[in-house]
Amino acid sequence: MASREAVRARPGPLLKVEAEKAQRLLQQSVRLVADLPKDSSADVVWVQGASELLVRTGSIGLDCREGLITVTLTVTCDQLREDALIQVPFAVGTDRAPAGLVMSALTRPVGVDLVIDEWSSALTAFAWEAVLHLAQTLCAQEGAFVPASIAAARGVLLILPVERRP
Repeated sequence: MASREAVRARPGPLLKVEAEKAQRLLQQSVRLVADLPKDSSADVVWVQGASELLVRTGSIGLDCREGLITVTLTVTCDQLREDALIQVPFAVGTDRAPAGLVMSALTRPVGVDLVIDEWSSALTAFAWEAVLHLAQTLCAQEGAFVPASIAAARGVLLILPVERRP
């Protein structure tokens, strides 16, 4: 039987990142989530069966309100006349009521039914991974930290980093 070392988490200071700054960082880090090469276009085409969806990762948006983070994605396909905005809201904790890394999403994102009907799960998963990657990036900038909690206040993303030490 393999032995297990106890891991103690030491919290760092609560990171309070203005939503505007968090959005700029998200627009940079989302390329990794989309697995895009450094010098390539920020647009990516998703394929599911006979359906294709163009996701404009460079225009990803982030809005923070009390206990709510909304990721906005710009998408298009050949059935749309112009780009469509899809909003993926996540209920998260607040500074007074932390929820750890729990992020609850609606069954369907908000946006054009034509897109949502086919792509809701993929859009929600992509937005969730983008927010999680953003939290990891913000924590890593503070040192050897990982996120323990993601929360939101009006116009502010709140991340509680913890340093892991064996």
